Amino acid sequence: MVADAGLSNVRLVLLDALPGLDESRVGEDRVVSRAAAVDGTLEAAATDRFSIRLKKGQRLTVDAWARRLGSSLDPAIRLTGPDGGSLASADDSPGLAGDAMVSTVVPAAGLYTVAITDVSRRGGAGFFYRLRLGHFEPVAMAFPFRVRAGRTSQLQLLGPRVAQTLSLAASTPVGMTWVGGPAGSGGGRSLLPVQVVAGDVLVEREPNGSRQQAMTLPVGGRVSGRFGEPGDRDWYRISLKKGASCRSSATPRRSVPPAVCT
Repeated sequence: MVADAGLSNVRLVLLDALPGLDESRVGEDRVVSRAAAVDGTLEAAATDRFSIRLKKGQRLTVDAWARRLGSSLDPAIRLTGPDGGSLASADDSPGLAGDAMVSTVVPAAGLYTVAITDVSRRGGAGFFYRLRLGHFEPVAMAFPFRVRAGRTSQLQLLGPRVAQTLSLAASTPVGMTWVGGPAGSGGGRSLLPVQVVAGDVLVEREPNGSRQQAMTLPVGGRVSGRFGEPGDRDWYRISLKKGASCRSSATPRRSVPPAVCT
C-alpha cells in the first residue's frame, strides 16, 4: 500500500484454486467438509488440528504454506487415521523453502486428522499459515528451475506419478513465478517455483555421461541439470588460461518428496 507517509511492508498473497476457509470459521468439531485451504495463526506451544472425511482409496495431499508466504512459522505436519495411528509426517520438505507437504492414498474410509505446529513451539501474530487440503497429485519440482525471460520455455514436472510438460510464456516477467501441476478433484494443485532471469540460461544436454561427451560451459555460467537414473554422472568442460583459478559449486535439490505414500 502506498500513502503520503510512505510504502507499507510487502506481504505475499497466494492465489489458490482451492476454496479458502478462515480457521475461525471451522466448527468446534474441527471438521473441514471438503477440499479447502485453511488460513490460521499459531500461538506459542500450540498445535492446530483439522479433520476431513475421506473414502477408501482417495488421495489426500496436505501442503503447508508458511515460509513461502513470509511467515515466521517453521511448520511440521502430521496426518493420522481414524484409529489415531500416524500415516505420514513432514518437516522441511525438499524444494519448499522450509515448508512441509505429505500425500497419501488412504487405506480405509473415515475421518482423517491433520496437525500443524511450529518445530520450535513458537507462536504469535507473525506465525500464520495456509494449510492446503486437496486430492491433487504431489509434484516435487519443475525442471529446469531457471529459465530466460523473453522466450517461451518448456518445463517438465517431476513427481512420483506425474509426467507432464507445460509451457511458460515469453511474457512472464523477471523474478520468481509459480506454475501448477495437474488439478485434483475438488480443486487445487501442486504449486512449483521457477526463476525467470534476464541473462543466459544453460540446461544440461544428454549424452554427457563421460569425459569425452562433456558439455562445454562458459566461465561464470550456471547450468540446470538432473540425474535421470541411479549412478548417473554429468560431465562439463570449461576453457581456462594458464595460471587462472576456478571455483565451482553445486546446489542439489531432490526431485521426489520423501513423505509421499502410495
